[in-house]
Formats: sequence, C-alpha cells, structure tokens
Amino acid sequence: MGIMLEHVHQMDTKVEEMCKVIQSLGGDVCSESIPRLGVEDFAETGISPVFKKAAAEAFDPSI
Repeated sequence: MGIMLEHVHQMDTKVEEMCKVIQSLGGDVCSESIPRLGVEDFAETGISPVFKKAAAEAFDPSI
C-alpha cells in the first residue's frame, strides 16, 4: 500500500509540473481544483475506516 501511495504522489507531482509548463505556454489546463474525498465517498465499499491519529503521523510510505 505504501508503494502505491508513493507512486500516486509522484504522478501527482509530475502532473502538477506539466500543468505549470502548459499554463506558462498559454494553455488553460488544471485551473479547477480536484474535489476532496471524504469517508462518505467510500461508503459503498463496505470497508469501515479506522483512524488513529498517532498511526497517521508515524506513517512510513516505504513499508
């Protein structure tokens, strides 16, 4: 899971860089913010989310 999260983060960084370059060339892309996801967006999965503040702060994506 950590590797997948790191991959998504790297892809997000690349897309952000690409958007900035396209905008600097006069293109109109990436002007809208991506909607935030909430717990209710995953309700149909049947998975019960568990949140532990201490665990979230100690998260290591390289696991």
